[in-house]
Amino acid sequence: MVTWKRHHYGKYFRVNILAISSGTATATAEFYYDAPASIGKEISGDTPHDIPEEDALDYYSSNPIKIGGRARDVEDAAVGAADRVDAWFDLYGRLVVTKNIPSATASSAAAGQGPNTFTLSVTTNKDLVAAPGAGQSIHVTGIMAGNTSSTLAAAKFYDGAITTPRVVGLCAASGGGFVMNFDPPWELSANTALTADLSASVTAVCVTVHYFVTP
Repeated sequence: MVTWKRHHYGKYFRVNILAISSGTATATAEFYYDAPASIGKEISGDTPHDIPEEDALDYYSSNPIKIGGRARDVEDAAVGAADRVDAWFDLYGRLVVTKNIPSATASSAAAGQGPNTFTLSVTTNKDLVAAPGAGQSIHVTGIMAGNTSSTLAAAKFYDGAITTPRVVGLCAASGGGFVMNFDPPWELSANTALTADLSASVTAVCVTVHYFVTP
């Protein structure tokens, strides 16, 4: 038996020639298909938008391509750099995405992401989040501060050693403070610490900083 098989615009055609005991057998098979102009130029799905899948008959009409992934109710284990990965969907088929760039893997929360709390009491500049390393930057998404003392003070936040504060918030006496959210995040210079000080020495200004670290 001789089998001839050919792929033709998404369809397979097969011709079988059975063995004969003597003589010569000739078989000719011709197939014609009027392929649309889109063939060979784009990839498309088999179902147009807003058409039930079981009713779709046009295979080449620039139909959207269905994508898939893994349905999970918890995040998957980390993979190696440059590995191929599955898209993550929840159990209802919704694609899971993150609002901000994922934070860098780190051995401690202080290096990788917040929130972290700090206490300021003097006018001397203090490191809140250490410089994260070459090629990495701190991205601040929120700052909250509250003054426990009876003296008004301004809390000032800096991009490393830059002497001009990037963020200033007043903390009124006896419980005054502020909340600031940053969207998009405040990105510090690469490999630079987030630092802060006060305009006046007080008992304590409690500060919470939310941030993440990434290139």
